[in-house]
Amino acid sequence: MGSQSLLVVDDHPDIREIISMVFSLDGWDVSTAEDGQECLEALRDGFTGVVLLDVMMPRLDGWGCLRKMGEEGHLSQARVLMLSALEDPQAPEYTGMIDGYFTKPFNLKALQEAVQGSALRLQG
Repeated sequence: MGSQSLLVVDDHPDIREIISMVFSLDGWDVSTAEDGQECLEALRDGFTGVVLLDVMMPRLDGWGCLRKMGEEGHLSQARVLMLSALEDPQAPEYTGMIDGYFTKPFNLKALQEAVQGSALRLQG
């Protein structure tokens, strides 16, 4: 299996940097985006892989981005895991569109396992 792709979408540079470093060390091809609009641009440019998508971001938040991903057909090319400081997903209508929901601060090992599982589902 070749390099797996991960898109980290979060408006906090420290979160993007930490997650990128950890997954890069694990052999992932990691890209980053600062908000939902940049995430959509990456998908429109052909990104295929796992998306770690923060909920609260400027311009286009995670739930809005997820809705647009569905409308534009990007959910066939990406698996999504949500990240948030909020305990409750707040948008149960989207739960069928995501592989998981992680509350910050998250357990890094659990996040790594979930990302790997999402990558396997995307390949299958």
